[in-house]
Parts: sequence; C-alpha cells; structure tokens
Amino acid sequence: MIPLAEGTYTQLADGSGTQVATCRHCGHHIYLYLRLAGSRNPWRGGEYDETGRCPIEVEERAGTPVPHDPAVTFAERERAIASASCGTAYEHSLAVCSTPL
Repeated sequence: MIPLAEGTYTQLADGSGTQVATCRHCGHHIYLYLRLAGSRNPWRGGEYDETGRCPIEVEERAGTPVPHDPAVTFAERERAIASASCGTAYEHSLAVCSTPL
C-alpha cells in the first residue's frame, strides 16, 4: 500500500487489493489497480478512465496535462475536495469554501 492522507485510502472489499484515494488536483476518487502498479500514470478516475488525467477544467487552469496524484497530506485532500465541490479555481480549504459538502 502507498501511504496517503488520513481518510483518503482504503482497499476495495472485492478482494482485488485496489487502493482508493483522493486526487490532490481535482478531488475525484482515484484508484490504483494492481495491474497498473509501477506504470507511468497508475492512478485512474474509475474503471473506464484510460487517461489517468484530471478533468479538462483542471488542465486548462494548469495549461498542461495533469495526471491524477493521490493526496498525501490532509491539507492537500481538503483543498482538492473544496475546489471540486464548489468549482472555484483557486485552492482553498473546506473551512472557507462557499459551498461546503
């Protein structure tokens, strides 16, 4: 298992060993499938996400392709969830988010 921010990871109960995390860029749930471990961009946004990249809105703000990366600190996780929940472009915490979860 890869160490991730508290509360951002688990293993699927189906016995596959797939890790579930929160993307630090877009706030989506992302998955590390065992068959992708060690690949260049191993995290995917779901079973059918072939790119392993954040949504177009995130890439437009960055001006470059943004691969899914797991949050490794609580602050990264909080900022990503806040940004995803209200769509505000700048990074901010859940405490100051205009539309909390």
